[in-house]
Amino acid sequence: MDKYDKEGKHILKENGVDIPMATQIAERYVKTHFGTQKQVVAWLKKTPDEWGKLMVSEHKKLAKLVNPKLVSYQEKIEKFKKTPIEKYNPYQATELPPLKSISKKFRDQVWDQVGDQVGAQVWATSYWAIKVVLGLSIKHWFFDFLKLGIMVIFVQGKVKIFGKKGMYLGEYTEEEWNK
Repeated sequence: MDKYDKEGKHILKENGVDIPMATQIAERYVKTHFGTQKQVVAWLKKTPDEWGKLMVSEHKKLAKLVNPKLVSYQEKIEKFKKTPIEKYNPYQATELPPLKSISKKFRDQVWDQVGDQVGAQVWATSYWAIKVVLGLSIKHWFFDFLKLGIMVIFVQGKVKIFGKKGMYLGEYTEEEWNK
């Protein structure tokens, strides 16, 4: 932070800003508009992008005033951190599911490159973990795969299926898949 402060002051100086005067104005503004907890709470309620800073235990009281759900989320996240990750790992299949059960869930989602596919799978899995831990009621087509306990990846004309602990369960050709 000191480096950023020094760089910021350097930029202000280069542009002819009187730093002591600017500091006084900023301090006066903060004192006027954020001098009470009520003012801070009112501002935070309108600025959800800043709520992440409330997710630490020392701001629990303030978080509760801004949005009581934040405290609930904070408690769920702390509990999650103490839980073995295997409990939340959605990939639990140990055998290759029948092609029919997988293809029914899939909605023509064919990507060109493995990176996009894996990136999307990682994103969706993370999204699912947040949904589960915070108890949110979100629906997504990828969750249908998770209910089967599998991850599906398209690679060079093959549909590869992975399950518990990343175990390779088998594959189908894209021809079989698209029938």
